Amino acid sequence: MWKRTSKRKSSVTGHDHIHDATQPAAVTLTATQRAVPSDDYERDPQDTAEVDTQRVEELLQERTDLRRSRDFDGADRIREQLRDEFSVTVLDKDKLWYVENGGRGRGREGGRDRDRAPSYDRSPQDFGPLGHDYTFVAEESTEPEADVLSKINALIAQRLQAKLNRQFDEADKCKAQLEVIGVRLQDRLREWRFKKFEAQDYGPLGHDYVHATDDAVQLDEQALATINSLLAKRLEAKLQMKYDEADKCKEELNEKFNVFVNDKLRAWRADGGVFPTHLRVEGDGDAEFPVDEAAVLERLVARALARKDGDFEAADTIKEELLNKLHVALDDKAGTWRVVRLYGGYYRVGPRVDEFTEKIVAEKLEKRNALRADRNYDEADVLHAELTAMGISLDTRSRTWRKGEPGEARSSGGQERGEAGT
Repeated sequence: MWKRTSKRKSSVTGHDHIHDATQPAAVTLTATQRAVPSDDYERDPQDTAEVDTQRVEELLQERTDLRRSRDFDGADRIREQLRDEFSVTVLDKDKLWYVENGGRGRGREGGRDRDRAPSYDRSPQDFGPLGHDYTFVAEESTEPEADVLSKINALIAQRLQAKLNRQFDEADKCKAQLEVIGVRLQDRLREWRFKKFEAQDYGPLGHDYVHATDDAVQLDEQALATINSLLAKRLEAKLQMKYDEADKCKEELNEKFNVFVNDKLRAWRADGGVFPTHLRVEGDGDAEFPVDEAAVLERLVARALARKDGDFEAADTIKEELLNKLHVALDDKAGTWRVVRLYGGYYRVGPRVDEFTEKIVAEKLEKRNALRADRNYDEADVLHAELTAMGISLDTRSRTWRKGEPGEARSSGGQERGEAGT
């Protein structure tokens, strides 16, 4: 059984990770599983057409709610409404939307202008000598050397153009390379920070990757020695930003030994299996909703396999089923799962609240959810405002609520139809 208990700071995410997990058996996804979308639709960054952005985002949120409740006919009608009233095209796979034909659709009277050309093109934009519009935050960084700075600017520029061209796999690859270097990007602020990695002693193996002890393949000493040598060579190449060399090492590991490397867990295996992805932590629903941990782990493996195969819609479906059916909430960044209480589809994050406050929040969230289901958005907005006055923030994308100071709460994740901004 693969088991590792350690605490270290990830060189990629910057978070402390504690690993102590058991690898369950793999399962097969059913053919009847349907995707439940996440709420993170973004406007294409190269689309600059005039449009009622707030109204478009409200309709997108309503469409997401309908798809989550599996009312796909209703969701399709909203998609048609977005197309007919605002000339908006929605790309579910890329989680993007853009104005299709010139941006004159700004309300019901807007209609579609079929004679106009698309409202944006995908030709490379000129961002000046750096190739991007991100600012280096020197006071919160270490100063990169000239050759490193040149590579950083080139990767930021390459990622930006990839995003503008909707080549998101390429953009993600650039971001991963930047993180390995020590760069942290803040897209909304158009800023980047840099922290130089300190040289580390990886011991006799020359790397810090752990072999999964539940690996079903038996490897002789010569094979192990070669694998460890390639892992060390790959790690050194990555730290030196020689990514082509690192990729060659990874390909050789896979082709010769069927080795799969998990950089997040700093582990490897050669039997074609997947690694545990989440550990259980304490949740406020533990006492009320006992769960079969084996069943949860089975679903987590199914989700990991779906993500490994690039089937992210199936992975999202499993995540939603865990929450709605088992009250299990996943935190992918922390690599944890917990049992939560759901009120109107929302669960708490952040500091705990007293029993009286939680009861009031639960009642208002449940009533608000019922009002929204009946399309009574005005009364739902009143409840939202009351929650805000209590210091309760709602995140409509992650379906979470958090307690702050009274009057300080703000909604995030975009507005829902009928909601007033807070």
